[in-house]
Amino acid sequence: MRYRYASHLKTGCAAIAISCLSSAALAQADEPIGSEEDESKTIVVTANSRISPDIASTPGSVTVVTAAEINAQSNFSNDIGEILQRTIPGFGVSSSGSYSNFSQTLRGRKPAVFIDGVPTTTPLRDGGRDLRLISPQAVGQIEVIRGATAIYGLGGAGGLINFATKEPGLDGFKAATDVAVGMSLTNPSGSLNYSIDQMFEGGSEALGFLVSGYYEDFDNLYDADGNQIPSNPQGEGGIAEGEAFNIFGKVVARFADTQSLALSGNFYRFEQQATFTPIPGTGRFGVNAPTVQNVPPPGDSQFTENWVITGRYQHEDLLSSKFTLLGYYGEYRARFGFFAPPTFPPNGGQSRIEAERYGVRADFVTPLNLIGEGGDLLWGLDYARDNTAQAVRFRDGPAPLLPPLTGPDGLLAPLMKQESIAPFLQFNSKITDFLTVRGGVRWESASVKVDTFTTVPLSSPTLVGNVTVTGGTLDYEEFLFNLGAVITPFSGGLDGVSFYAGFSQGFSVGDFGRALRATTVESIEEFNFQPQIIDSYEIGVRADYETVKASLAGHFSESELGSTFNALTLELARAPEEVWGLEATIDVYPSAGWNFGATYSWVDGRVLSNPLVGFQPLDTSRIAPAKTTLYGIYAPNDDFSVRLYYTHSGRQNRFPGNPQVFGRADVEAFSLVDLSVTGRVGPGNVTLALNNLLNEKYFTPDAFRFANDNLFTTGVGTTARLSYSFEY
Repeated sequence: MRYRYASHLKTGCAAIAISCLSSAALAQADEPIGSEEDESKTIVVTANSRISPDIASTPGSVTVVTAAEINAQSNFSNDIGEILQRTIPGFGVSSSGSYSNFSQTLRGRKPAVFIDGVPTTTPLRDGGRDLRLISPQAVGQIEVIRGATAIYGLGGAGGLINFATKEPGLDGFKAATDVAVGMSLTNPSGSLNYSIDQMFEGGSEALGFLVSGYYEDFDNLYDADGNQIPSNPQGEGGIAEGEAFNIFGKVVARFADTQSLALSGNFYRFEQQATFTPIPGTGRFGVNAPTVQNVPPPGDSQFTENWVITGRYQHEDLLSSKFTLLGYYGEYRARFGFFAPPTFPPNGGQSRIEAERYGVRADFVTPLNLIGEGGDLLWGLDYARDNTAQAVRFRDGPAPLLPPLTGPDGLLAPLMKQESIAPFLQFNSKITDFLTVRGGVRWESASVKVDTFTTVPLSSPTLVGNVTVTGGTLDYEEFLFNLGAVITPFSGGLDGVSFYAGFSQGFSVGDFGRALRATTVESIEEFNFQPQIIDSYEIGVRADYETVKASLAGHFSESELGSTFNALTLELARAPEEVWGLEATIDVYPSAGWNFGATYSWVDGRVLSNPLVGFQPLDTSRIAPAKTTLYGIYAPNDDFSVRLYYTHSGRQNRFPGNPQVFGRADVEAFSLVDLSVTGRVGPGNVTLALNNLLNEKYFTPDAFRFANDNLFTTGVGTTARLSYSFEY
């Protein structure tokens, strides 16, 4: 089924927003949304997560973005990629105006993305849109493991991002409304965007529910000079001229004092119906961005749609353990832009990815009191099924094309059926009062079945297609290990200082479909695509005091069969690779109401594509520029706050001669300053957020990565966003 939002829906949502604003004075609020919460500075992970609840004793880097911080960040933008860019060290800068997170890596590798432990990533054919499958309004906490991990199974080469959704309250019924409107300050005409989020929740000790609905409409985007940015900046989908819709619901029943049953569902859809495209020949790489014309792109509108239903049963005391059983079913669809020949010969075409996922996770957490001061044992079993395919619809003639496409369909990547089962065991033990040891093992057993298919022409004459590949099944088995320790050797004034070292492994079948669509072998057995196993090492030091928290970490990872892209064909290339880097963070709480902080992250890497040539640098699609972030917060009370953020993306020149080749051109530096002011007005909070406050003119990192005249686009200039939120 195809969804299109009619103009009356836009009008209706605008009317609702105006109505909510005008009726705010009649609402009564228990606690204003967006107020500065008096939270403990010790952050813990949600109880439903496999990540250790005690981050301070973890021998690795874990970041938790709290509900209060998500709320504050979403005043600037509902783009989760931008929220993570400001808050997560080692995470690449979001490409301004693009809907894709194709180049947004974590420590130089692709992270796995989950919602409540349910996979949203489509690893068999990565579409690069897995960060934008839920609205921040439905998220209660974002948990990020930086560095390879197998804690949730397949994927996790660069780490893990888990969106833990909100839980219903226990104190009766309440509702919350948030409305916002924004525009460009360099060219207000045609730049209006607006959003509305509505939440209802209620509950008692026995039963609770939560329902959240979100809608946002985007108009055009403009750079610092007031010039319109192409709606589809890098050909992977854009935010301009798009509409986002999300509905999330959860019901939790609690019974017998120790048991609970939860059922949740999430549906997210983003669709872009672009009417503006670049004028060919007006852009010049390294010099100027292309000029935009009011001509729609060929093909159907681009969209991304994801829905998932999850059931969770918990027993607090089963076999002397806390038991969690999670079952899920979900579907994902994404349609990409039209590509002219030679990408899809002879007349061009448009591809789409469709995936079906379901599985079961069973966890036991058992107290462990055999050694030292005790600990716990996490053990269980995962089962998952992933069915993914990428189809392409070809244009049936060279004449100018208007949607919809009517040509024949072909399978760019055939239906791939992946089945996996994995028992695991993870222990955590406090050996002494100054030594904590963590470790574990996981056995991954996976298979990928592919029926007989015929490849289609792609990037002619590079891949001429028409190769019939006999189907078959490939099996993968691997033991994965992790081990680490945290030492707090000091007492007295240095009791907050700890040192840690850790080793972990990640396992991923990788972008199986991208490699398969380019194959020239005659059978799946000959194809013999091998999984990627990542060995990750990390050492670090942390300081944890009442007024100062700081960390410094060094990391190194290697894999015998890495996954990167051929600079000329953009097809998957497998070769040994190494990635390393440094990360530093500091947060200072000098006095009540004041908070300052900074992060710095630097990553580098190399790949052995040709043993005769030796190691060469990994390109900029993998290695993000060095990133520095600063922030300052002044919040003297719940009724007023000021937030100032600074993000600097450094310069890159990884290859000599600044070649105009994908992933190899120099990337220029830029700096962004963002400011928000929140104040109490009536029963709620008004926030004015200014993005790119100093109106920095810059070209996005993706503009340099793609090294293409038509895709050399600028970032968004100064924008203002006014929002009002209240509870009642």
